[in-house]
Amino acid sequence: MPPLLEQIGMYGNYIDDFYCSIHGIGIRFTVNSTAVAEIIREDMFSFLKDLEISYDIHVNISMVSHIEALPKLIPPTATQVGTLKSRPNRVISKYVDDCCLYTYFSEGAFIATNCETGMIQGSLVSNDWLRLDFLKEIYCDIFRIMASKQFYLIHAAAVCKSGKGLLFIANAGGGKTTTAGGMVSQYGFQLLADDWTILTKQNGNIQLLGFPNSVGLRIEIIEFFRQSLPVTQYCKQNLPPESKIRIQAQQLYPDAIAHFATPAAVIFLSHCNAECSINSIAKLDAIVRLSQATVRFLNPLVQKEYFLLITQLIDTVPAFTLNLGTNVKTTWATLATFIRTHNIVNME
Repeated sequence: MPPLLEQIGMYGNYIDDFYCSIHGIGIRFTVNSTAVAEIIREDMFSFLKDLEISYDIHVNISMVSHIEALPKLIPPTATQVGTLKSRPNRVISKYVDDCCLYTYFSEGAFIATNCETGMIQGSLVSNDWLRLDFLKEIYCDIFRIMASKQFYLIHAAAVCKSGKGLLFIANAGGGKTTTAGGMVSQYGFQLLADDWTILTKQNGNIQLLGFPNSVGLRIEIIEFFRQSLPVTQYCKQNLPPESKIRIQAQQLYPDAIAHFATPAAVIFLSHCNAECSINSIAKLDAIVRLSQATVRFLNPLVQKEYFLLITQLIDTVPAFTLNLGTNVKTTWATLATFIRTHNIVNME
């Protein structure tokens, strides 16, 4: 282990140590904060659990009381590769050296990830407003390590029926959950993933694999999911319509969870002031959009393998754009009719 990783994350006793498995990749979390443990348990890794596995990824997270307790360590061999702003006045800087990726937050929190050994270690200050951004970066680093094992996380929802899957691509808030939820609740599909879907190859063929994170539902669309008991408790709360609630996928769809499927179509979602419509998309445009729908890989060879994978995907299955329109139920019906008419998935 590089010297820096030996110095990170050792601030007190670890109160929680738990394991999970995602399609054979074991992940171990050790944390010293109940709050962090609860967020991880509630948001991610809600099924496919196996307490007897050996782990390939080890995530070690520490929370401290004061920013002064965090070391100001930037390895002299590290090169800055990017800076981004996640929210007003928050800057996230990234550095790399021969074996590690380092993520530093302007508030002092940081993460060090070794993609070769599968070790992720980080520390943050006990601020509620920082915690979710910090964990988002942790998850992105998990995705990078999984990619080195040929499991590529793509920012998409996915549903399937009769073993055939539909991939819905959109930015955050772009309608992935609503579209996937309609196909599940109204047309008998199963949910593979709500926000992140795994692309991989098995025997030369591309497969869609489920990723076990929770489902984020906006308050304004809850009325379409009232038949699910976990949702009804939120309907009486006076929450802003743009607010989101998070529910475990197996609670929302207890009898409609799938773990893998063969892709049948890639559908890019969009919003504009027009009626719902579905149109074909050029292959090159589809490949470019798919290349933008995942995390940035550190290893150029991994990036190349991912590009070849999505190129094969677009060469294999049709790709479309779906303008969601203004009426949710009309959009669901239009999509279902299109799928049936073009024999993309057996709707019987």
